[in-house]
Amino acid sequence: MRSSILVLLISAASVFAAPRLDDDTTCLLDESEWYAPEKHVVELQKFLDVASRAPKTLHVLDVFGVSCRMQSAFEEKGFVGFSYDIKLSKTHDITSESGFKVLLEKAARLHPEGLIAGAPPCSLFTAASSSVHKRTKLHPCGNLANYKVRLAQRIWGSFVMFLMLVLQNTPTLRLMVEQPCSSWGFKQLFFVSLIGIFKLYIVKTHMGFFNHDLCKCSHLLTNMRSLSSLTRTMTKKDRKMIQDRFDRRQRRRSKPRVYHVKVHRPDGSIGWQGGPDLPLTATFTRTFCRAVRGCWENRNLDEAVPKAPHSKPGGRKPPHSKSAGRNQQRQLRPKKVHRGHKLCVAVRRSARLAAKAAEGA
Repeated sequence: MRSSILVLLISAASVFAAPRLDDDTTCLLDESEWYAPEKHVVELQKFLDVASRAPKTLHVLDVFGVSCRMQSAFEEKGFVGFSYDIKLSKTHDITSESGFKVLLEKAARLHPEGLIAGAPPCSLFTAASSSVHKRTKLHPCGNLANYKVRLAQRIWGSFVMFLMLVLQNTPTLRLMVEQPCSSWGFKQLFFVSLIGIFKLYIVKTHMGFFNHDLCKCSHLLTNMRSLSSLTRTMTKKDRKMIQDRFDRRQRRRSKPRVYHVKVHRPDGSIGWQGGPDLPLTATFTRTFCRAVRGCWENRNLDEAVPKAPHSKPGGRKPPHSKSAGRNQQRQLRPKKVHRGHKLCVAVRRSARLAAKAAEGA
């Protein structure tokens, strides 16, 4: 009897233990202590107004940038950057009030045309983990009975609220958020609202063209038109070239990396799932970071470069008359965007669904 009780206690402790810091979806707080910025919008706007009085010393803010490569790429040309990630400092926990305000303070130090670069944790949004998150078109929030899925929703909801507050305060800031093409991140209701409010659009590229081990089709969400120069189309020849390069690297490595593992399903079919080294593919390559820096340096050409034809969903159609052209010029003038009521409602709805699922679990 005692041994069975001990086993139960050990299993319970493993369930409620704090998540490891080698996981891309992690936090340092209990679920009941998570900070919900969508409930404190007015307070946070006042906080950001005060923080914005600080000297503008940063050129790039890399959110979830544990590798610090984006920061390093900017510092190579004499710019100043800052990387924010929970693995770099315990004060960088976006699910806590203090961690969220640290992120706001750093954003307030950005130059008026500084860059916010980010790659939110995607392990609970991609196709590789579909059996865990169970996201569908009808239920993009997925299986909220799973603690990790709820944590992923909280991290993304806080990140979206951060972007809304900062872009409202300084509309001239540039933005670049990266996700794999199979990610459900940009399909979340609150992200769709953010895209519509700030007229963001998506650039499709492949990280294999930027010295990545894998081809990795990616979406770059941005308001920086010069970033459309990173658009790439993959061909069979390109795919073979990238695969050959990866094979050469694997032969040189003392411990070859395993990104995908073949699995045999009960019905006899063969499938693939993420391997132990798959989280490494989320890191930006130095080549990609330098390419983004080059696009940011050419940001002043944005007005002369037409918006990419594949831009969606906030792209404006070209004017067909003089009056339409004047109206478009008025819309392009810097102005303070409204508070994004629909976005806050979407984040609150996601939080309520997660809380309800947590109670049921």
